[in-house]
Amino acid sequence: MAKDASYTNEEVYQIGQEHRAIIWLILLQILAFPVARVLGSAANTPATAFLVLPIGLLPLMINIVSLVFVYRLASSLKNTSALVFLCLGLIPCISLISLLVLSSRAQAALKSHGVAVGLMGASRADLERLVEDDNHDE
Repeated sequence: MAKDASYTNEEVYQIGQEHRAIIWLILLQILAFPVARVLGSAANTPATAFLVLPIGLLPLMINIVSLVFVYRLASSLKNTSALVFLCLGLIPCISLISLLVLSSRAQAALKSHGVAVGLMGASRADLERLVEDDNHDE
């Protein structure tokens, strides 16, 4: 497979790291939301509500961190407007579609450099190989 000359190995490494982070944050969001709902309904008294509040805000905090990584990934990808993806990430149903588009662009950039992309993102070994190739070229 021919290498895509528009990305350096360092840029591909950055894309791979941010793509993996977004996937893990989405998984964490899916797991945190039901926990927050169950614990939120268990808060009957003000004392328990005070203890449960940070857990109830966990999905919101994860979403904010996800938006940071979405912006970083979109800005790492060439021919992609980071601000558009950031704005789309704020709209509930549209954000999922924008994440799929962003993920497919990241996968295409990674695959063009021979990086294996699985269910949880780029292969860590392939990403480390890119860094080693850069170190050997110097």
